[in-house]
Amino acid sequence: MDDILKDDQWLGVTLKSQGPGGPVMYLTWTERVQTCAHRYVHKGPDFQWGQGICYSLSQYLDLRRAWEPCHNRPVTKAHEQFGYCQAGTSGDISEDANIVIGAPGPYTWRGTVFTNSIHFRMRDDKTWNLGPLLDDVAPVDKYSYLGMSVTSGRFFKGEMNFVGGAPRANGTGQVVFFRKQLSDSTFEVVHVLNGEQFASSFGYTLTSLDLNNDSLVDLVVGAPFYYAKGEGGAVYIYLNSPEGLVLPPIKLTGKVESRFGFSMSTLGDINKDGYTDLAIGAPYEGSGAVYVYLGSPEGIITEPSQVLRVEDLPKFTRSYVTTFGYSLSGGLDLDNNTYPDLLVGAFQNDTVLLIRSRPIIDITTSVEGDLTNIDPTQPGCAMDPNSTLVCFSFEACFTLASGVVNGPVRLRYHIEAEPGRKVSRVKFAGSLHTDTPHVLDREVTLRHRSRHCSRELAYLKEKSDIQHPVAMMLSYSLLQKEPRMPLDGEPLPDLGRFPILNRREALRRFEAKFLKDCGSDEICESNLHLRAELDLPRYTLPY
Repeated sequence: MDDILKDDQWLGVTLKSQGPGGPVMYLTWTERVQTCAHRYVHKGPDFQWGQGICYSLSQYLDLRRAWEPCHNRPVTKAHEQFGYCQAGTSGDISEDANIVIGAPGPYTWRGTVFTNSIHFRMRDDKTWNLGPLLDDVAPVDKYSYLGMSVTSGRFFKGEMNFVGGAPRANGTGQVVFFRKQLSDSTFEVVHVLNGEQFASSFGYTLTSLDLNNDSLVDLVVGAPFYYAKGEGGAVYIYLNSPEGLVLPPIKLTGKVESRFGFSMSTLGDINKDGYTDLAIGAPYEGSGAVYVYLGSPEGIITEPSQVLRVEDLPKFTRSYVTTFGYSLSGGLDLDNNTYPDLLVGAFQNDTVLLIRSRPIIDITTSVEGDLTNIDPTQPGCAMDPNSTLVCFSFEACFTLASGVVNGPVRLRYHIEAEPGRKVSRVKFAGSLHTDTPHVLDREVTLRHRSRHCSRELAYLKEKSDIQHPVAMMLSYSLLQKEPRMPLDGEPLPDLGRFPILNRREALRRFEAKFLKDCGSDEICESNLHLRAELDLPRYTLPY
């Protein structure tokens, strides 16, 4: 009988939760959590096979079943068969009650993906399904590491696909889509995605989520070793459609040598706008960073809504944390405030940090008034009879649209004319006696679903440049105390009392344009007419 070697097995290298409840049709599942140890070893007098193991747990974390997809398979040729399977390097639980296990080791590290039914009902197929491994049918070559990452979803024609990343396939990395066959336990290859750059490890990480809330699951592929001038690490977002994945993908990139995309996780809907959001780790950007991207009707918003860095952590924590963002797990509400939280791993320090979500309030902004036909030749100011300067006005409006609001919200807004310009052409009426007359700061109080508008008066100090509009920037922030870190023995603060702003509306740029009589496009062009004459000596030929 084989001996079992569990020392250094790396139990927990893969950890997957099905989430609260699970799909309605599978509420009778007992398995809710999957954890794996890809270095689990079967040992005998003359062999030692690193085949790996996974365990499924109940929602109470009771052990339900062990899964060894490579056990009792051929090992006479060692690594050329299933001797060093490393099953459990990655894992997933599909929506149709299948456990998915990535195994990058079989057949000289060609790798494969295994699936099996979780609940083992009477009519369920209890055999292992796996990707083809032989030379003439395998989708990837040897040393491709297929199964380094896995995910699942209905990507093509509504059929369930099991997806495996092969970060060394074809030099660039590939992602392989499988589906089950009724007559065979070997998967059929449905589609293969190719990486764009050699050694970028396209497919090192995978996740699936519905970014645009169209009931079609989208695919996110990480290539953490991608490199370009000023860039390091890339993530590719493939939106889904009834016809299949939309090409080309949306591409996000990180900073040089940051390994952006080394980890990824769905966040759930952290801003309550109806769209699933995404977290991407960059563990080698400084001491580590996590980028938060929001979903939208068009898919992902490519500008991150938030970047979590070690420098933002409490002082006593940031002093020792590095590789922040090495692993991520999101989508669960751990403090019961209805907003999903995020767990962030820091591998180098054996540390996991819980990043709790705070309630988000939506304040929409608008700038109203006629800012398109300012006549610089009109003397004086109708709104200020005592001034000889040309003036114009507008209204800055704020609406508290939605969010968890306990009472009124105090807001400070900031308007700056021509930010970045050495001397602004404009000064505001509310800032005439300050050192920065082109900057305006005010405070307002808003109540739920209330609207507040403030009329602002601006003066044109000089008119030497009327070809270019006056650029202005409106921003705002909440006026509230921030929660303090609890002392030893104190309970965690109630973050429901400390909302934050939806940053999508927190910065608005607008312009005041001059009346130039330059046509509908407002581009002034000189009305020049050119007539040419040939002015050369003339000669009469003698013949």
